[in-house]
Amino acid sequence: MSFEFDTKQDFMVNTSISDVLAYYSPLMTSVKYSVNKMSKIHENAECNKEICSISMMLMKIAESEMNLMMLNMDNNMKNFIKSSYYLSFKRFNIIISNIKDYVKNISALRGYKKYINAKEVKSKFVKLINEYNKCIENLQFTHFTIKAVYIEKVEKDLKNVEETFQNITCSDNRNIDDTVQEISIIEKLVCVMVADLY
Repeated sequence: MSFEFDTKQDFMVNTSISDVLAYYSPLMTSVKYSVNKMSKIHENAECNKEICSISMMLMKIAESEMNLMMLNMDNNMKNFIKSSYYLSFKRFNIIISNIKDYVKNISALRGYKKYINAKEVKSKFVKLINEYNKCIENLQFTHFTIKAVYIEKVEKDLKNVEETFQNITCSDNRNIDDTVQEISIIEKLVCVMVADLY
């Protein structure tokens, strides 16, 4: 398969639908993989379930839009051959993967501690959603936008998680943060000891 590149407008000219599909196929496969992984993360979420649900909904909608665009590729060929559209599609893949990674981190109590506080979690969520919306607009998907009501749900969810962390104490009445730090130190020591054995 050969492509003629024209960097001013179209990156593939005089090419068939199957050639274009072959070019986009790895990106579509990656998006589908991220959505499947996200589904498992969503099912097993320990905390921040609203963020997980909203993110899952966005990813499913995006995947559906992508599938519809691909099914209707012959009518959208003018977009698919543009280098700007291809770059937007690559960005879409990256954003979907970033959302999956973010939700993976904040859906488990251990991963959540990676973030300093609820404001940081919310800030990262809003940033990802803004990137998502911009990308969806560039791809000309009819999209679902995050409304204020969802941001309120996210804030409530984050507040609940923060309260949970503040209320969790260990058997000797120490705060969970102290215990998590001690476990982390012990983990590192065990890794060093195991490495020394080899």
